Amino acid sequence: MLLVLFLFIFLFCYGVKTFITEPYHRCCLYLFIAGFSFYSCLGIVINDIENSWVYFGNYILFSIVFFIVGYKSQFLQNNYLQSLDFLVDEYSPLFVSISAVYIGTFVFQMIYSGVSFESIFNLKKIFAEYSATAFSIRVDRQNDVLYTIVVNQIRALAKPFFYVTLFIYRKKTLVFISLFLFPVLLQCLANNYMSRNNLAIYVLFVYVYLILEDKINRKIGILLFIIAIPSILSLFYVMASMRLNSSAAFSLSSLWDNIYLLIKAESGFPQYYSYCERTNVSAINFFIYILIVYIPSQLYKVFGLSVPNLAYSFTETVLGMKYGALNYYILLPSVLGEALILLGRYFAWLYAFFYGFFVFLFLRILVSSVHLKYLLLFFLLDFFRQFRGGSQFVLTSWMTTLVPFIVLILLLNLFVERIKK
Repeated sequence: MLLVLFLFIFLFCYGVKTFITEPYHRCCLYLFIAGFSFYSCLGIVINDIENSWVYFGNYILFSIVFFIVGYKSQFLQNNYLQSLDFLVDEYSPLFVSISAVYIGTFVFQMIYSGVSFESIFNLKKIFAEYSATAFSIRVDRQNDVLYTIVVNQIRALAKPFFYVTLFIYRKKTLVFISLFLFPVLLQCLANNYMSRNNLAIYVLFVYVYLILEDKINRKIGILLFIIAIPSILSLFYVMASMRLNSSAAFSLSSLWDNIYLLIKAESGFPQYYSYCERTNVSAINFFIYILIVYIPSQLYKVFGLSVPNLAYSFTETVLGMKYGALNYYILLPSVLGEALILLGRYFAWLYAFFYGFFVFLFLRILVSSVHLKYLLLFFLLDFFRQFRGGSQFVLTSWMTTLVPFIVLILLLNLFVERIKK
């Protein structure tokens, strides 16, 4: 089966190179096959899993459907934000001002959490220690209406403006990096925690920015990254071990052992696929929720709607623990695991139509303006990392970010046109 997997990946990549002409679609599909194969399929191949060929078949069909959706989408119109370039050029102070609101939501979150800037010096606690108490506190915060409005709704509305501002300051390296990392620092302080996923995304974002803006030679930058991959993977395993109160050494002698153990652990999601099939979540309810997710969650109960969360339901099935219980922690189902939860063993691959539609819709929106260059970069990195946890976060977070942004830009453009008349 491992040989079949490698052959399929090769054919998939060959198809991307041959039939996908739009560069960002090509990049998205390469990221897809890498992340989806590693997190959703490698564990099927290397472990003894019941119904492995059924799951592997879903992986093949899911990938083919996603490729077809990506192929078709590259030919669709791309004028979602055609007025954005003009608005940024003429009213850049407005975008910078709204960016300040975005940063302000992180300041609010830090003040709300009651921590100080001195906490940033406790790096071991932030990067290595997992605190069940801190997690329970974050659960309590989500029940505060003011907190959720500021941290969820207002932040999502202001996020695209922040990344447009980053583009405006892209030639000023220190300003760009400081602007990008300041909210990261504030959130890190507020949560007293940073996941390996987030750490990797933030570092990669800055590194790719330096390459894109020719601060680092592109060929040298790519070569350095490839050389650094083994050390990065080993370090991530050490961080995971420290959080589990286990011991792991970061040294040359233990480098390959750490990498092997990390790959074994991170590719183990398929061993829970039988639990995914037993997790009870209404697919119709989930699809409706994704379509209306930009509506503030505070209104859901008013209309009698429930908020499905695949990871929470999956965790409850495996651990028998409700969200927020003492010593609770979240188990992640992976993208194929989500598909199994929603559509079952034989039709999970159909989820690729729904998932692919929104992924490439977001991509088409983001490539429609050069001013969204760094929002696009963050989307691609975010898209890749969520193969570990699942697609729901990507769909909901980007839907609540991009749909209101398009509406705001359209309204702003109408307002400007009326003023000119």
